Amino acid sequence: MTIGIVFKKPENEIIAIILDVIDYTETDIIGKSSQIKGINLEQMSFVIVDPISIDITYENVNREYNDVEIVDDIPVIVPKIEVIGQKEIIKVILEENGIAIGIGDVFSLENNAVLDWYKSQKDILLKQQCAIFIMSPFTLPFNDHVYKLDLIDQSNLNGTKTWMRDHPEETEIDWEIYDSGYSVVIKHTPEEITALTDFLYMRVKDSIIKRKTLWEQVKVAESKEAIDNINW
Repeated sequence: MTIGIVFKKPENEIIAIILDVIDYTETDIIGKSSQIKGINLEQMSFVIVDPISIDITYENVNREYNDVEIVDDIPVIVPKIEVIGQKEIIKVILEENGIAIGIGDVFSLENNAVLDWYKSQKDILLKQQCAIFIMSPFTLPFNDHVYKLDLIDQSNLNGTKTWMRDHPEETEIDWEIYDSGYSVVIKHTPEEITALTDFLYMRVKDSIIKRKTLWEQVKVAESKEAIDNINW
């Protein structure tokens, strides 16, 4: 059995693995289990190597999320981890007594889709960075207090604003601040709740616009290096 490894020089970054290689030309790599088409190997600095050994293992792909559990009749946010799939990890030895030259995800490529794959990964990263930024601490200019609002807090905040609007007799309500880095509950006026809600709305809106703007730059990028240079 011939194992064809496609990797990109000079970093020796493994791009794809084609098992049981049957044949390959300047623009096609053909195997029994998968196939790459339309790639100019020379132009993209790809080479095909028959390694001494190859080891394929599997690793869980996890997703971190916040769940809500009731503890002593109080809703508590609990960080959890969910296994959403697996990815293949490859180690390749090119010469006897040699070291592993690369570890990376295994995937099939068609129609010169290497760059598209990098773009899809950048899109995932930008979405994650956008969500992290929205939920990170910020100072409200209206009262100079520091707030930190996750998705549940954001939903509760909108409900609180509506409730205070419908109950004008209520002049104060408890809300958390993080001026010292940890949670402290203090009284807030309706004006403060309104200012916090409006500020959060603009913060979310501006973050989404920023993510979309960066994604437009990613879509027209013509190299992996150009994609890597687009950052939050």
